[in-house]
Amino acid sequence: MKALVKIKGLFLLALLWVASAGSFESFAQCSQNNIIVTGYQLRNEFGEVFSVTDDYTLGDSITGELWVNFGGSTTNGYNLTMYYDVFINGVRTADDQVDCMYSGTQIVQNVWTKVRDFDWIWGDVVEIKDIFMYWETGTAKPNTTCNFTLKNNINAQCYSNPEGYTAAVPLFPKFDFEINGICNTTSEFTSRTIGGSPPFNYTFSWDFDGLGTATGENPVFNFPATGTYTIALTANDGV
Repeated sequence: MKALVKIKGLFLLALLWVASAGSFESFAQCSQNNIIVTGYQLRNEFGEVFSVTDDYTLGDSITGELWVNFGGSTTNGYNLTMYYDVFINGVRTADDQVDCMYSGTQIVQNVWTKVRDFDWIWGDVVEIKDIFMYWETGTAKPNTTCNFTLKNNINAQCYSNPEGYTAAVPLFPKFDFEINGICNTTSEFTSRTIGGSPPFNYTFSWDFDGLGTATGENPVFNFPATGTYTIALTANDGV
């Protein structure tokens, strides 16, 4: 993924060039797992995937949406009930959330589907864990809906995943910079990279307008004089 972002400073015109490599309850004995979860995404309030050109900063409150993708060996199901817990930065913040997916309609695989509205803080790591879901089999019956019941009453047409997934946002290799005085040409750069895929083993490669390079997260560079320079940052999430 490559994207272009212009950042104006006192004497720098920064051109950002991004390249991305880009405790569980025993609910039931799910012997088949015909329908599974393959991942979760965080999206904006319009259901759109975030772009690296979006103007968010760490700590911003985000009003958005949680989406899910289903896979598996069959689409012979409907009225899917999905339970899960929400963890933010490793701390459980919501327990036993439940949503009804594909009410009265056939389950569709390999297509991202909205779960619910979801708010979080930009930069937080959001994880969906302790996933358990069950569904009705056969051809969907219109005007029917999910049958909420005790999880331990389900033993075949179900799916469980205690480890869960990180609700992903795209890799956002952005940065800030600070100039040490009006006439000083030494600049401190700070990576504000978020997103990508866990375990988030980011690596960085900086190019300071062909005058030098760096590989650290927060490099310092001394420019030869005041002026306009192009800074390229390549970030890799290690996956």
